[in-house]
Amino acid sequence: MKKSRISVPQSTAAKLLFQNRHRCCVCREPRKPVHIHHIDENPANNYLRNLAVLCLDHHSDVTGSEGSGRNYSVDEILLFKSTWEAECVEWSSSSDDSDADSTEDETVEPIQSFTKRVKLGDDEHYTQDFDLEEGDQITFSVSSDEPIDFMIMTKRQYNRWARDGEGRLFVDHSDITALEDSFEVPTDGNWVLLFCNNSDDEVVVDFDISTWSAE
Repeated sequence: MKKSRISVPQSTAAKLLFQNRHRCCVCREPRKPVHIHHIDENPANNYLRNLAVLCLDHHSDVTGSEGSGRNYSVDEILLFKSTWEAECVEWSSSSDDSDADSTEDETVEPIQSFTKRVKLGDDEHYTQDFDLEEGDQITFSVSSDEPIDFMIMTKRQYNRWARDGEGRLFVDHSDITALEDSFEVPTDGNWVLLFCNNSDDEVVVDFDISTWSAE
């Protein structure tokens, strides 16, 4: 039986990311794209205590298998989360004594970050586009209850794809139900993320997307 996925409310996501200084609770490195992880692996449980901030690398470590077990247990993630959030509280309380000119502790916020759910009818597609510059990065996490196609292309390429059903694609994944990856924009312009349902049945698609300025 498939788990019911409910998108993390924007207010909850914002509060969690703020409490964690928009950093992974494991490595705590600044300037790294992050995802929100459901600690108990129940995607419908969006209480703050069940959500942890993880970078792409550590999210893959937590959700991927290695041998007979996983790299990080639930208890470990809970400890990483509680310890880091406690340090963030202490960090904030002493911020008045910190050097205002120091850049070491600065955090980098995404250009934009959001979670969304869409329903696609048979042979229907959905697009999400962004105006980005060369070197900017898109991080994305996609899940669906039935296989879909996921693509990234420029707006011009999308117009050709919509007209002719073909064109150059920078990212092309077929028949996926889960995907987590990132993409570095090779040139300035309007970039399109495309979600396609090629089946005869309705598909529910959940995705988390963040865009980041080039360093």
